[in-house]
Amino acid sequence: MQVAVVLTLLTVTLVVLPLEIVSVDVAALTAVLVLIVAGVISPQQAFASFGTEMMVLLASIFIIAGALLRTGVLDTIGVLLYRHCGGSYKTLLASITLVVSIVSAFMNNTVVTAVFVPVVLAVARRFGMPSSKLLMPVAYASMLGGCCTLIGTSTNMASSNFLVRRGMPPFGMFELLPVGLALVGVGFVFFVLFGRRLLPERGMGDLTKDYHVKEFLTEVALRPGCPFIGRRIDEAGMQERAEVTVLGIMRDRERRLAPEGHEILLTHDVLLLKAGVEGIQKLRQTPGVEAKADVVLRDANLVSDNVRLVEVMIGPASRFLGRTLKEIDFRRRYGLTALAIHRQGEELVERVGKIPLAVGDILLVQGPEGRLNNLRAAGNVLILSDFSHFLFDRKKGALVGTFFLVAIGLIALGISPPGPAILAAAVMSVLVRALPSEEAYRLVDWRLLMLIGAMTAFGQAMVNTGADRFLADLILEATRPFGVRAILAGFFVLTVGLTQPLSNAAAALAVLPIAVATAESMHADPRAFAVVVTLAASASFLTPLEPSCVIVYPAGRYRFFDFVRVGGPLTLLVMVVVLSLVPMIWRL
Repeated sequence: MQVAVVLTLLTVTLVVLPLEIVSVDVAALTAVLVLIVAGVISPQQAFASFGTEMMVLLASIFIIAGALLRTGVLDTIGVLLYRHCGGSYKTLLASITLVVSIVSAFMNNTVVTAVFVPVVLAVARRFGMPSSKLLMPVAYASMLGGCCTLIGTSTNMASSNFLVRRGMPPFGMFELLPVGLALVGVGFVFFVLFGRRLLPERGMGDLTKDYHVKEFLTEVALRPGCPFIGRRIDEAGMQERAEVTVLGIMRDRERRLAPEGHEILLTHDVLLLKAGVEGIQKLRQTPGVEAKADVVLRDANLVSDNVRLVEVMIGPASRFLGRTLKEIDFRRRYGLTALAIHRQGEELVERVGKIPLAVGDILLVQGPEGRLNNLRAAGNVLILSDFSHFLFDRKKGALVGTFFLVAIGLIALGISPPGPAILAAAVMSVLVRALPSEEAYRLVDWRLLMLIGAMTAFGQAMVNTGADRFLADLILEATRPFGVRAILAGFFVLTVGLTQPLSNAAAALAVLPIAVATAESMHADPRAFAVVVTLAASASFLTPLEPSCVIVYPAGRYRFFDFVRVGGPLTLLVMVVVLSLVPMIWRL
């Protein structure tokens, strides 16, 4: 009876999680509460995983990554890439794949992707390359690099924690390295030789052209008798009267871009405006407003030495989610102007201020260079397309980097377990004020930690009731004639399938109990089965639903099938490598 309860609840949970009817962590925790009430697991068993070393380790990694990002260390790595690639697409692609893979071996892959996307977009713009030719490799390289070490992905740490709960040794810091390096090598060769031909070409023109803003840019001159003359921009009433935004002023042959609201308008000022057809018509009916004819405007007309035109991406943790730019008071508060929004392949140019913002939205923003860092810090957004906002706090960055490298060294030499060493590096980063303690708590993905803890409790419930053995016997009965490698292949395919709608960690923790029980029933090495499932969970290349892919999906102007076309062959290659090497390293 309890087996049926566990399997039914697991099935319902796996269906509910990708639908996000409720938050994934809330759904998983609710299922755990049901298991407790049903007497399947005790409260001690249900909550034991929430206080493990691996949870502390994972939280610490988020904090260190945030400190390296805030001090500009990770940005600097990306800028060095730009300086040394020489403008060659093939060289840049190879460099990006290797560097992102190396960094991702020691950082959460989602954080690494978020860091490198702005740099890669800026490089693509500078060299006139399609961003779509570079961004997908960034996401995939971050996932492959995460396969190299224990701390490379949350999935590796979650799987290691599961092994400990089953009475087995945890994964060593570099236990997965031989297979991980092979996967990085396969990914490198794939993209340099074959994958680049499968990548689409999108996103290489002027930003104003890509966003279809050019048709909404115009110039008007203020002649004697105009009611706007002598008034401040924010008091002139142009926005209210015609939904017109002032992007610049030409005065005495001097161009002033991104003017402040307190700027006084004078006779014969020529205003650079963003407005719709109706807005222009309304302005033309205003006395003293002379619309310029046959004006062709592009990116160069909107930028200067200190004013930039950049893309701003709304992330999953942004404070702007669900709010409109008008509600945020975006222009007054941040001194920046949003010209358009790119959302799911569509450019929204009119009435931008009244559109509630969603995850993945990219804003085309014009404004002073100095305001961009304020926006990134305050709104938790990604600033794309430009190098100018990158900062480097040399002293604090060096300290954080040193703390992290020392921690890795202590773990590698066997002097300290991973948890205490990485936690010490995180605490020291806060103590040297590389980031405020309040921000350190915000950096931790608590939803992910709750999800991992809840799914680990599910694994314990399967062991308590024998549900894992029940499913293992079914699998063995169906696949025994095909041999151990065929069974491993089946678990690989099952895990990859589950990673598309679920998080990688959730998929791995759902499959691991069954895989380990199957190995024990076959008298095979359960660790080998656990490694296959863990690595398969990182092979989430087929859809843009994995967090790293979610970041590059809108930024690269990708379509859903682009991931199938590129990710399909890569998934097969990864599967071949894993199924070839794992039985050799972990004897079956």
